[in-house]
Amino acid sequence: MQVIASIDSSSIWKKIFTIILNECTEYQVVFPNGKIDEENPLIGGKEFFTNLPKVSVVSSNMMADSSMFYGELNDEIRKQFFHFLEPTFIGNKSKLWHFSLLKNEKIYLTCSDFSVCLIEDYEDLRFLLESQGLEYNKIGDC
Repeated sequence: MQVIASIDSSSIWKKIFTIILNECTEYQVVFPNGKIDEENPLIGGKEFFTNLPKVSVVSSNMMADSSMFYGELNDEIRKQFFHFLEPTFIGNKSKLWHFSLLKNEKIYLTCSDFSVCLIEDYEDLRFLLESQGLEYNKIGDC
């Protein structure tokens, strides 16, 4: 597993995120339960995911009184994920507190606490990243 301690200061984060987002087939996003409150940074994006027609919601163990929204990625959802993460490409905080991107139910990437990213170590994921000029073993150093 590779760790990017702060995606908003990584020189290769945008490239990594874009490659993995386009490769993955499913997503998971965690939000606190309750009403949408614009003052609570943990709910960024909740309204979008709540209003999706094909979303499943289950209790989450990420924090007390929270839910995980999950479903299949499509072009609209990929575009919105890109929008939510776009601030990190220029050194600002993500709009999503905790999310994962999956391919065929296998987690490829998880971001938590707005900026910590874990990239799993799967042979196909290594090949994908390295075919795009990214050296897997050095991802955490950039």
